[in-house]
Amino acid sequence: MSITRRMTEMDPNPFGLSAAGHRCFHWGEFLQDPAMLWDGLDGQTIYFHGPCFLDWMPRGMRDALELKYAGHPCQEQVA
Repeated sequence: MSITRRMTEMDPNPFGLSAAGHRCFHWGEFLQDPAMLWDGLDGQTIYFHGPCFLDWMPRGMRDALELKYAGHPCQEQVA
């Protein structure tokens, strides 16, 4: 038995997760699979269309860098 399968033989959702019925965090429209999800530390999950996630990713990285360097002198920050 081969461990590789053709795409047509694969399960449409092998992880058992689905965004169907959830709203996109960015646009508010109902989603269908495939979609992106972001699972927060507080247990809250937000869902995105793929292109919406790409719009939010740079914002999240910027916010993460702001938190990383909060209270540090400017010379320690990355340009």
